[in-house]
Amino acid sequence: MHDLVLHGGRVIDPASGLDGIHDVAVKDGRIAAIAPHIARNGAAAVTRDVSGKLVLPGLIDTHAHVFRYMTAALGLDADWVGIQSGVTTLVEQGGVSAATLPGYAEYVVKAKANRVFAFLAPYVAGGVGGFLYPDQFTPDTIDIDLTLRAFEQHGDIARGMKFWAEQASLLKFGTAAIEKTVRIANEVQAPMYVHLGELWKTPDAVKAAFPADRVLETVLPFLRPGDIFAHPYTAQAGGYFDAGGKVRALVREARAMGMHFDLGYGTATSIELMQRGIDQDFVPDTLGADLHAYNTQAPDPGINPRNIGRFQATPGVVNGMNLLMACGLPLERVVPMATASAARLFLRPGDGAGSLAVGALADISVLDDQRGKWRMRDNSGGSVVAERLLRASFCVRAGQLHEACSPLTQPIEAL
Repeated sequence: MHDLVLHGGRVIDPASGLDGIHDVAVKDGRIAAIAPHIARNGAAAVTRDVSGKLVLPGLIDTHAHVFRYMTAALGLDADWVGIQSGVTTLVEQGGVSAATLPGYAEYVVKAKANRVFAFLAPYVAGGVGGFLYPDQFTPDTIDIDLTLRAFEQHGDIARGMKFWAEQASLLKFGTAAIEKTVRIANEVQAPMYVHLGELWKTPDAVKAAFPADRVLETVLPFLRPGDIFAHPYTAQAGGYFDAGGKVRALVREARAMGMHFDLGYGTATSIELMQRGIDQDFVPDTLGADLHAYNTQAPDPGINPRNIGRFQATPGVVNGMNLLMACGLPLERVVPMATASAARLFLRPGDGAGSLAVGALADISVLDDQRGKWRMRDNSGGSVVAERLLRASFCVRAGQLHEACSPLTQPIEAL
């Protein structure tokens, strides 16, 4: 007798090439069977009819901020971002450092239902205070030995390094910070995740002395195959497009060198640039949501008491899928970004994510698949009409069923 059987959904598992109407059985927290028909009578303790829905490997958010209470507006609750949004695996990006990783392990990784990993900030304070204090981000605050010990002691959590490529830092300190970060990443044989775009307001004098376009050309020589750039469709200066809307030659060079791109939806994504990018076959490899209280309305007013931010867009992994489809990509190209590709680029084979293979850990995301017309917006005033909309219905994490009830869910305008 199975613990759970999902009946009649469209099962898409890019890792195995499976795409069709199947039943999925779960037993003891693992995938027990996938077949066109599994008997309903007495075959499972719990059954769910998921006809008309998509049944996917548990979605992976490759750009999460879930160190609640420690990172201010950049620390949402893992349940909101994860299981309550139909997402089973979270990868923290830079909110955690070597100094704060023990607390993160205790109060996020162990305490929450999601599978949680982290790309560590090189700076000792990490994201404490929500990145409001630039003095925390200097080369002198990078402790290489402490960070190497963090990878050794918490090898079940640490999966890479985060780096912020900022004009002001590069002007003031040169390449000292990225050199130290690359040294750590090389020592532990882990990828780096690189943020491009303004993190703090850049003074005009800095812009004049170190133009934004120089950021990419300065950091690119330090990066390696397998490293990942964030926010490919950012409208901020110094991003991935030139003034005429063409993908920069340096970006093509980075991809040819074996580097990857993560959506990092959040506040940064421009619908206009997404459409231009797709037209030029410049599409992300993965679908990090970059949810935080500066781009979504947090249900706890204490997280962002001044309500500072930009809230027109509706970021999230599932809505990242919706936006890419609205801009022209087919579902079959989008699903791997949130499943198999995310597992391959951000995690390790033994991490148990990204597949529905029989015997694999039972992490499953079930999505409603609707047709109609909806208007999706970005935070720059752009919009696009979606004629297909996915919504999280529920997920299964290690065999346990969790309904999609996140307070972060925002309505999308129906037309």
